[in-house]
Amino acid sequence: MSQSTRRIRAGPDVGSFSGDAFAWSPAVFCESIALGSGRSAYDSSIRKIAHPRDSGSRAGPVPLLLGGEPHPLKEPAGARGVDGDRATSRPEASTLGAGYPQTADLTPHDRETIMAYPFELPALGFDYHALEPHLDARTMEIHHSRHHQAYTNNLNAALEGHADLHGYSAEQLLRALEAVPDAIRTAVRNNGGGFYNHTLFWETMAPGGASEPEGDVAQAIDATFGSLDELKSQITGAAAKQFGSGWGWLSVSPFGQLHVSGTANQDSPLTVGSTPILGVDVWEHAYYLKYQNKRPDYLGAWWNVVNWDAVAQRYEAARGGWVGSS
Repeated sequence: MSQSTRRIRAGPDVGSFSGDAFAWSPAVFCESIALGSGRSAYDSSIRKIAHPRDSGSRAGPVPLLLGGEPHPLKEPAGARGVDGDRATSRPEASTLGAGYPQTADLTPHDRETIMAYPFELPALGFDYHALEPHLDARTMEIHHSRHHQAYTNNLNAALEGHADLHGYSAEQLLRALEAVPDAIRTAVRNNGGGFYNHTLFWETMAPGGASEPEGDVAQAIDATFGSLDELKSQITGAAAKQFGSGWGWLSVSPFGQLHVSGTANQDSPLTVGSTPILGVDVWEHAYYLKYQNKRPDYLGAWWNVVNWDAVAQRYEAARGGWVGSS
């Protein structure tokens, strides 16, 4: 392949960019943010999205690596506290800048891939009671309204004085972490990771969802791991063995392959090029009120509330990877 035409993949289809186009990688994206180079483009087979508030004024690639069609914008159900009252307050008519939909219309998926500074705490989409008896309401309320809120606040504080980064989503910042200024890189790693990881965590849980995966993601799991039980065993093992705080993940590699991993603290697979489609939080604040030090019991219970429909949607968006083979 010539230097003037390279292929990049962000889903099942492959698109080409000619002339000054480039093959996207974390390193290239980091360089392009640092230097302000590159260009935004849209093609039916791959989306490299310029942020809605840009109006074409800022150069630089803004890839949406989950690919596929945009999530439908809809009003997520408001989370309610253990007393039945709404536990978090969100401005009913606040906007995220010119060209953005109303905050109330952003789904968790949108907040990862579209929403930029100032970030706001996403609604759960279900009540705090909804995952009982597996995950208790008090833990869910504290986890969401305090811990996730703190990550959101701290990410905004870190980015406040860096207007050049205000147009990027949490996913983009984490994928290009090495290009984030040294002074705030650790804060973005920890709090951007906390914001993104928890948003994914809420979206991939649901009361009364499908008890097991179906369709293409089920076939991919069987092809990669041999069975759903083996996948569960590997994720449970990675999460249970994580020393201290961290996460267990099922991700799609840059080459489109499913794989299991564990990360410490709020580190995300995004920083090493993979796209997470399912994650379990093993920080003690996620389970200690109900399960105390019995992390394996918590992990066993968590499998009962996995939202396989959301996992399947994430897989469909990421399944092609983003590294072309030619």
